Amino acid sequence: MKKVIIASLIIIGITPFILFLVIFHTGLSTELNEWGAFGSYIGGVYGAFAFICIVASIYITNIQFQTQHEDDVFYKSMESMRTRILLIPKEHQGESTEMSIAKVVVISLEKELNKQATDMAREILCKNPNLIPEDNLSSIVNTVNEEAIVTKKPFSNKTFLDQINKLEEFYEKWDYLKVIFGYIGSESKDVKEVLTHAGYTSFYRAGFQHRKKYYDNAWQAINLLYSEEINLYFRKLDFILNHINQTKRKAMHKKYILSQISKYDIAFIFCYALTERDLDIVRLLFHFDLLSEVRREECRFLLFDSPSEEKVLADIEFIQNRLKNIT
Repeated sequence: MKKVIIASLIIIGITPFILFLVIFHTGLSTELNEWGAFGSYIGGVYGAFAFICIVASIYITNIQFQTQHEDDVFYKSMESMRTRILLIPKEHQGESTEMSIAKVVVISLEKELNKQATDMAREILCKNPNLIPEDNLSSIVNTVNEEAIVTKKPFSNKTFLDQINKLEEFYEKWDYLKVIFGYIGSESKDVKEVLTHAGYTSFYRAGFQHRKKYYDNAWQAINLLYSEEINLYFRKLDFILNHINQTKRKAMHKKYILSQISKYDIAFIFCYALTERDLDIVRLLFHFDLLSEVRREECRFLLFDSPSEEKVLADIEFIQNRLKNIT
């Protein structure tokens, strides 16, 4: 914009002089009244032009001040969000380590989802046991047989699934698995291990609502510890993204935020969007293509079950569809 204004002023400035020379110039005059007419012409035209230049200069200065102010607010807000560090106690040690709220939440989500992995496996066995990979199913059956749970007669994979599938209601299947595995939390070490692994590897084989349920449960647990820090993070992010929308250098600010945001931030906001909390911020995340960054391998590896690019894109599509339906 500034270059356009300067170029326009130059063209406007030289045009009257060129027109005068083209129309009236017949050589240097020796007549005083002709020089007087020339002086009046130049004074009138360029006096008005000088006024225009002053106005344009004030306008350009205001734009510069506004742009500088917008940049100051943006970079200071980014710095404020990046420097939000928590001191997290190390396990079994009298020390603590510094981590960003994004990294804390991503690590905590992994732990919370891992705690629910046995529930995940039980639910999938009740709803759609064919989603359990064959090697995981074999591990479950072998463990049940080794521990001689319920009966001395060994199960095969087929007979185990047949026993589940012949029950019609979900609660009947759930109760049957309690008999087979024990109550949740009271499983033997080996049973818990094979169920945890089955729940983990089946997480992205099940439908989106299956995953969302366990994400919601994990978020509830994490919010008990870090709700203030999480809310502050997303209030700051919401402010920054809305601020960018109003700045004159949107493209540069967008490129900068993508260069500064970490893989933990990307995984954090992706998991946050999955829980469908603040819809306005979720829309902004789509507008600035921040959610699509989760496709990067380093970001996907931070998620539970390390999903493929196709799987995270499917989850993003589910989020978009929910936004459309709510809108």
